[in-house]
Amino acid sequence: MTKKFCDIVFSEECVEFAKKLGYNEVYLDSDFRIVKGGSLARNQKAVRSKIDILLDPTSARNLEFDSAVAQVAHDNDITIAFSLASILDSRGLDRVTLLRNIKFAVQLCKKKGAEVALITGAKDVYGVRDPLDLVSLGIMLGLTRPQAVWSVSEAIRK
Repeated sequence: MTKKFCDIVFSEECVEFAKKLGYNEVYLDSDFRIVKGGSLARNQKAVRSKIDILLDPTSARNLEFDSAVAQVAHDNDITIAFSLASILDSRGLDRVTLLRNIKFAVQLCKKKGAEVALITGAKDVYGVRDPLDLVSLGIMLGLTRPQAVWSVSEAIRK
């Protein structure tokens, strides 16, 4: 049985290209109530409101994510999404720090039972990647293979 991979992109031009790469369902960011994370206060406010997805709650500068945010996200059925675009946009030591912070946030989400989604978050066709690349990223971030596949196939379904 093959998995049905899903993605969220930020541009109409990415939709058809993503389907050619193997995504069965491609959503635009406007299809969901998405809040981009950032500061700890912003993340806390976001998970207490009526949103679907908290996107990129960590940054390269600060962790800005704690177990309370993960717990409230779980309680309010909010998915925590991490975009490949944020990783690709960072450079050098910032990328290393960002990956470390994302890995820690993923561990907290697993511990508290919050849903984790991995998306490309592509703004143009050059940001779209194969779904198995996202699965590999998930494994690198500490998810098991079934969890990583689920985070790319089921976590963002409407």
